[in-house]
Amino acid sequence: MDQYPPLQLAWIALSIFMLGMSKGGFPVGPIALPLLVLIWPGETEPAKAAVAFILPLLCVMDMTAMFFYRKKVLWRMILPLVPGAVVGIVIGSIFFISADRVPDEWLKLCIGIIGILFIAQRATQKWVLKRMDNPDHKPGLITVGFCGIACGIASTLAHAAGSVLRMYLLPRKLDKMNLAATHVAFFFIVNLLKV
Repeated sequence: MDQYPPLQLAWIALSIFMLGMSKGGFPVGPIALPLLVLIWPGETEPAKAAVAFILPLLCVMDMTAMFFYRKKVLWRMILPLVPGAVVGIVIGSIFFISADRVPDEWLKLCIGIIGILFIAQRATQKWVLKRMDNPDHKPGLITVGFCGIACGIASTLAHAAGSVLRMYLLPRKLDKMNLAATHVAFFFIVNLLKV
């Protein structure tokens, strides 16, 4: 750690802190990875290194959160998403398996696009939720599959699938504890699958 300047260590610590805040419900997680990519020390492929660095941290955070939320999880809401998420994880993993054919710039571009989509989701969230104001409506197989695949890809490439999952869960009008617990449980499963 002595080889890294204190400023870089401070930015890394801030990124990790932001990831922890996102597990607590404050939606700053999608900012953490791009920040880490920008300042990642001494790597020729900072995007791949940063994504790989964050995964074990997320797993530890997920295990801790699951301990607190385990009794509030609504498994029926997220289990249908898991097969699609597995497909998305496989698609996203192809970028990492074929590292010599997929340049780090492509991964940076994907992380940037996911960041822009996160901003668009936040900007249109109220408008979308007004049009999906039926908590009894059950999403169809295509919607569930698309959301699962999108979550798997976004999570594998940028650890930023929270927006997709929120757009799937928020129209259900869940209690805030159930929503947080279900969110945590889904990413607990997804991050273990990524490992």
